Amino acid sequence: MKIQSINPNINYGLFAVKNNQQNKQNQSITKTDESLMLKDLTHNISLVNFKASKTPPVNISKLPLDEKLTVMFSQLQFGEVVTVGKSLNEVQKGLKKLVDTFDGVIKKIFYIEHGGIGVPMAFSLDSFNSLKCHNLGEDDIYIATENQYSTVFPDDIWYLNEEDVIINKSQKIPVRIKVPDEKFYLNQIFYHSPELSNVYNYENILSEKLIQQNLETFEYLVKGELIDKKEEVKKGLSFADVGGLDGVITKLKKGIIYPIKFPYAYKNRNINKGFILHGPPGTGKTLLAQALANEINANYVKLNGLEMESKWVGESEENWRTLFSGAKECQPSIIFIDEFDAVARDRGGQDVHGDKVVNQLLTLMSDVEKENQQVYVIAATNKLDTIDKAVLRSGRFGEHIEVNAPDRKGLKQIFDVHTRNENIDRDFDESKFLDECAVQKFTGADIAFLVNKAHENSWERCGIYEKMEENNLFESDLLDVKLTQADFDKALDEIVKSRKQQTRKPIGYTK
Repeated sequence: MKIQSINPNINYGLFAVKNNQQNKQNQSITKTDESLMLKDLTHNISLVNFKASKTPPVNISKLPLDEKLTVMFSQLQFGEVVTVGKSLNEVQKGLKKLVDTFDGVIKKIFYIEHGGIGVPMAFSLDSFNSLKCHNLGEDDIYIATENQYSTVFPDDIWYLNEEDVIINKSQKIPVRIKVPDEKFYLNQIFYHSPELSNVYNYENILSEKLIQQNLETFEYLVKGELIDKKEEVKKGLSFADVGGLDGVITKLKKGIIYPIKFPYAYKNRNINKGFILHGPPGTGKTLLAQALANEINANYVKLNGLEMESKWVGESEENWRTLFSGAKECQPSIIFIDEFDAVARDRGGQDVHGDKVVNQLLTLMSDVEKENQQVYVIAATNKLDTIDKAVLRSGRFGEHIEVNAPDRKGLKQIFDVHTRNENIDRDFDESKFLDECAVQKFTGADIAFLVNKAHENSWERCGIYEKMEENNLFESDLLDVKLTQADFDKALDEIVKSRKQQTRKPIGYTK
């Protein structure tokens, strides 16, 4: 079976065909006849002026499913997949199970959301341009031909022919390969219309390993719904890599990890979906969120509150809706919002735009709570008193966890985490060094900086940088490099001196 497509060399526009006979006569046309054809057609059709008209002559979104599929089949190319289902998530799962049934690398996925479809399906072409139907669900679907009914079992495929009828639960979907001329003629503009289907283009991630690449493509399908704030969690990062915050970790386990792992234990309990980590900078708030997402293998989105802001009216609120919609598709999800006070500041009525953003955020959090979605929002701030009181109430961000600078015991844990793979000289007095860190009230970020600086000092002392400059460094040269007491003391002096220089003098102080 050959899929016919519209001549790509002709820019037809989007119009309704009034004379079916005239259209059939023009189906076969050479490039030299383009201008003549368009001239003849203008006597029988009314072209749409896209600049002047706000709505197309055909309401694409209200087309029946079989007509939407007919449009998609008319333009379908090898390496593209048309999918239908109630949710993008169930389609993604089905595609991953049937990854070995697709010919070639999947470059583009079209998704038609249809609430009445019982079993998710996918359609693709093989290398001979024959149309295949893939059963992505858990139940059978049936193909009615002229003489018989055939069953397409779960995780199976079927080759379709013109005039077959797909029976999907209560839906009967006629298979038509050509666009019905009597209704409308469609080109690439209609084919890629968001009212007809969502388009996911992955042509830039192709690979020679076809099956593995298609698996990765299907993984991108849902994740691509999120705005471009998606951040990969550091591999291997866990709570074991976060020192000095045992109390905070315990609260996060009780509030997020246990409800996700043991949902049956929380059936009759209200689960808080919003958490605010507040405390001074550098105490590990971001690290906690990353480790938490890794502990439960959750989708992780990290963003700064101001990154969602837009100067255009309504666009900021739309950004937040898109973010939460994508997080729901990729459950469980952890959304980490840094500098939360810049987003959820107290509504005073003077900043109308900011107030609308806060209102939108409150609505989204309430929806997550009511629907009991596995979406958790962790916000970080060092200005808890400036956040709107409605945001802080129970049910939205009702759990407030203070993340303070670590005590002496915490400093020891953090130091052990950051030096576990370091070669430290046996004469180093760790206890004395950590006592000085406690006096200076260092945070976890300060300890990480100190260890890194000590490493740089050891390279300086051992002439590693000189060997790099001379292009004469070998891996064996690094084996005997140790971090000594002098390396740590020098790093400590540098950070203490830097802090003193950054301290502002009182007004009127001249010396």
